[in-house]
Amino acid sequence: MTRSKTLLFFLVAAGLGLGILCGRALRGEAMDEDMATGIAGKTSKRMRETGPSGRENAGKPVPEGVPSEGFVVPPQAMRRIQVELLSGSSLNKNECRMLGMTEAQIKEVDLMVSDAVKRWREREMATAKRIPSQKGDVLWFIPAAGPAVAEQEWLGVTKKLVEIGGPDLEPLLTYRLTVGNSPSHRSNSGAGMLNLLTAGFGTLDRFIKIPADGSYPQVIDVFPHRVKEVPVDESIFEQFEHKLSIDWRSYISPADHADRFSHLPATK
Repeated sequence: MTRSKTLLFFLVAAGLGLGILCGRALRGEAMDEDMATGIAGKTSKRMRETGPSGRENAGKPVPEGVPSEGFVVPPQAMRRIQVELLSGSSLNKNECRMLGMTEAQIKEVDLMVSDAVKRWREREMATAKRIPSQKGDVLWFIPAAGPAVAEQEWLGVTKKLVEIGGPDLEPLLTYRLTVGNSPSHRSNSGAGMLNLLTAGFGTLDRFIKIPADGSYPQVIDVFPHRVKEVPVDESIFEQFEHKLSIDWRSYISPADHADRFSHLPATK
């Protein structure tokens, strides 16, 4: 075989080998794509069949207000969910719908919140004491309710939420609404919004300062033993800054002023 024929032979063989290898690679990629598409299609179909409540609810109708796609949150993870269940002193119904609550559940929780807020306002109106101010500030002292009264209130609303939410929603509803300070339970971690609004349902002493200079009003909550034997006058607000411990302090924006203080006379 001449040198030119030998070179031609090797070129042809190399070309055939490369073609075979490329063909196998392309077929392999196509098979991978087909497999991935098939798996994704099966997974998507399975998710559509099971719906937002997982495999156990396959075939069951999706409740009104629940998104068509979603996943089940384990009860132990509920406390990690950040939701604003109150808007001022009212139930945030849109947040409730986002959680998949039925309209019947929302109506029950709304009534429970409204009743608790009504009792809170009545309690503050009956016990609030105006503190004289040399600076023109509006100062209020609202003593804690009796421990038995506060405990009964806390237990009552918590029990109601357990009944309404059931095992699926109760961990979130109670944690974001009622968990917090009570005579039998002290917690500053993840305290519920309704608990904070009502000073632990009457567990804590409450001090309110509406500054004359137009700055944000302050609501300061403390356990009664912290201010025992301390004169309740204008100077106590200065002591809160330096000496006395505070269990909770919130600043009220102008938009929330009326909602928060309208039940107290002469708050302007």
